[in-house]
Amino acid sequence: MKDSKEITIGKRVLDDSTRFHWQDVSLDDFKTDRPIVLIFGGDGTKTDRAANGYAKFVSSMLGVFADEVDIYSVNYRKIFENDDDKRRVQELFVDKIFLPLVSKDGRKIAVEAACKNLRKITLFAHCCGKTNFDFMLNTFLIKCSLLNYSYAQTSKMLEQIFLVSYGIWARESLVPTLNILSPYDQMWAASERSWEELVKRLDDVKMSIEDRQKLKELTTDSFMSVLTQIWQMDKFFKQNDRCFVMQDKNILRLTGSAFHNDRSDDHPLYDLRRQPGWKPTDRVSKTGDYVSRCIGCALCNSVANSLQNQQTKELIPFSLADLKVQLESIVRPLNQDKSK
Repeated sequence: MKDSKEITIGKRVLDDSTRFHWQDVSLDDFKTDRPIVLIFGGDGTKTDRAANGYAKFVSSMLGVFADEVDIYSVNYRKIFENDDDKRRVQELFVDKIFLPLVSKDGRKIAVEAACKNLRKITLFAHCCGKTNFDFMLNTFLIKCSLLNYSYAQTSKMLEQIFLVSYGIWARESLVPTLNILSPYDQMWAASERSWEELVKRLDDVKMSIEDRQKLKELTTDSFMSVLTQIWQMDKFFKQNDRCFVMQDKNILRLTGSAFHNDRSDDHPLYDLRRQPGWKPTDRVSKTGDYVSRCIGCALCNSVANSLQNQQTKELIPFSLADLKVQLESIVRPLNQDKSK
């Protein structure tokens, strides 16, 4: 299957010691000789400049690891006109990027080898970029079945791909995921969903005794409607800069206060980038700074594990549990949580 003109991929390439330029990469020539971060931006990513903007964002998050990985970003070029176009392009990406990591000469390889190969991949998705990737995963499942991998084997392989998803609610995920959807995201009508989940999980989320008691007082009245709960949560988070970490199966979620100082729309993410010295931008709130740190930690954690796996014969599995502990440690000072 030949490259598609509807969707392309590129990466930032260093010209000399200080300057980068954008380089288109043919899917026929796509290689994973070293760890990669693959970015699926929102559906508005239709120019090289937009795709490069996502790559710059991820690069700022990776710090010293940025030079150790290849950062690829997808350019959708135009909106797909029908489902047949989408399926064709999704199949192309699966055939060129993912299948070579789990098969050779049209045959499956050992599951452990496939796991180790897929551990090279870290994913970042913004908004509908996650939806596009989910469709590719469904295609991948079908292709693996045709290679005679069992569903259990394919699931085990997918546990080694890590995804950071921003700006959309991840109802479920076939891969370990860090999901960030701000309640102040104006793109989605149900952006307060993470607050609703927090109410359900108050006893399981790391927070101060004072915050837990206050949130329970505000939200656990049996006669309280969901809308009233949301209003109460909004009141609490406008008065307190907070960022809480929740776990829902193989998804870690961040929720809390607004990410921007002016409480503007939290759907755009570029202001969450790190500046030289890993400093935050002036536009983010205290909570936004900590959310940004968590995104950087998650990406660095995955990439560091990928680099470790390059040095060993045995697979060093990616651990969502370990990442959860690290993220809880990062946000503890913001949450004024003195517990250990």
